[in-house]
Amino acid sequence: MAYTIRFAAEADLPALVPLFSAYLNALGEMGLRYTPRHEAVGELLESRVKSRRTLLAVAEEEGVLLGFVCAGTRRVGGEYLCEGQGAVGYVDDLYVRRSARGRGIASALADRAEAWMAESGVEAVELHVLLENPTAAAFWRSRGMEPMSALCYKKLNI
Repeated sequence: MAYTIRFAAEADLPALVPLFSAYLNALGEMGLRYTPRHEAVGELLESRVKSRRTLLAVAEEEGVLLGFVCAGTRRVGGEYLCEGQGAVGYVDDLYVRRSARGRGIASALADRAEAWMAESGVEAVELHVLLENPTAAAFWRSRGMEPMSALCYKKLNI
């Protein structure tokens, strides 16, 4: 059976929470400097499922969630003269479980996010890629994304 891409529903939360936690663990392995609050994942995902301003879509096959994408839009100050009437699309998270990779699922999820942003009238999209995740960087470059900046991090001693 082939997978399907669809909007996430509240009924998906029991399966989505551990999948999102696996994603956070993978980000930690690739250099994410923040400590995830796994206990808050359920609340975060529930708010994203209910939000009209956020897309949370899943890839599903035979009742099993294979991956997800979270995207939204962000306002940009007028001083930046940005496309999309002061708004840009932003891909917050995209993840496919290891056992399901290599089947085009990430591309299908990214396509759904881009279509949702276009339907929202957004003309440009941004995202962050960890420097220690060259696979993701190559994936996004293959979709026409170009590096624009480097996000820097420093922990303060307080």
